[in-house]
Amino acid sequence: MFIVSAHPTPGKSALNELKSKIVNLGIEDYVEKFYCSDGGDKNGKTHILQDIMDDYDIKPNNAYMVGDSYYYDYEAGKNAGLNSIFIKNDYCKQPSPLPKDVRLVESITELVV
Repeated sequence: MFIVSAHPTPGKSALNELKSKIVNLGIEDYVEKFYCSDGGDKNGKTHILQDIMDDYDIKPNNAYMVGDSYYYDYEAGKNAGLNSIFIKNDYCKQPSPLPKDVRLVESITELVV
């Protein structure tokens, strides 16, 4: 698993904060690597996802982008050619209505099968 976060703070500070969150959640054993994109660059995550797939020889149809931001997560995954899943929420901007082809879950627990 890779984590890609859009973060408003610069460079190393963003990575340190993300690492702290990963440790606090107790998921560090499941995370291969984590990255932060510039929160101001809407396409930053797309480029990082493409780099991850290239670096680890991952085929886009074998990868998933799961996120709670329609514009920064869901679209980034789609633009990188990945299977994208949007976690429904009331706090991130999203189109209304959502496009009919959006893969949607109400909770991250729906992904565990």
